[in-house]
Amino acid sequence: MTTIDFLVVTYPADYVWLRYLFRSIEKYATGFRKLILVVEEREPLPDDLPTYVEVKRCRNYLRRGEAPSSPGDVSGYFGQSIEGMRAHQHSDAEVIWILESDCVFKRPIDLQNDHNYPVARPEIIWRPWEDAGPAKCWADAVRDLLQHEPPAECGCCLPFIYPRGLYRATWEHVGGETALVEVVKTGKSLSQCNVIGNYGLILEDMLGEQPAFRSRRCTAEQIARQCIHQFWSHAGINDPAVQSKLRELGLS
Repeated sequence: MTTIDFLVVTYPADYVWLRYLFRSIEKYATGFRKLILVVEEREPLPDDLPTYVEVKRCRNYLRRGEAPSSPGDVSGYFGQSIEGMRAHQHSDAEVIWILESDCVFKRPIDLQNDHNYPVARPEIIWRPWEDAGPAKCWADAVRDLLQHEPPAECGCCLPFIYPRGLYRATWEHVGGETALVEVVKTGKSLSQCNVIGNYGLILEDMLGEQPAFRSRRCTAEQIARQCIHQFWSHAGINDPAVQSKLRELGLS
């Protein structure tokens, strides 16, 4: 079996969403090893964590309204991307799925055998930048970090699944946390899936052999086959549309 971990970077304001993510995993997902829950050092942990959850602590990031006290201080919004990009430091799994607190699985899936998510060579799903709409905002930071024109927009289709080696290679190529913080401080938006995904596309184009992943252009069919539904946490867990969808998925 391929070792597969989920990784979720979370904050107390989003803990209310985690119960539904956990419930969906228990209802629908098999074939994974554990879920790595990354929480800042100063934050309390969620209550009643499932036995398959392993907590990893990360450094503290700025809370809303908090003033920087060191050159490396950036907000938790960007901290989430930074910690996701160093997933290889949080997990030693061969393949790591990046999820968010407000995600849920929406159908049964065996991660070892699902033909839409080939574990032997995870897929980077992409679309042309001209089709990316507002998501074009991610391109500038990707270009700065990779020192290469980013081939495509890679945040168009959940979930984001990469071999551990690609996380590590991307982290080393961009220069780690220091470089990520410097780009954020220029005012550019940081998207972990676009940095990692585009580095994968660049490597795929450069390598004369097949890498440990492959790429596929995003289609409407691809999106329809997604196994993940993501809510937008700012809507609030009690939003009628959120509660209706949770009932539809058997998770309320």
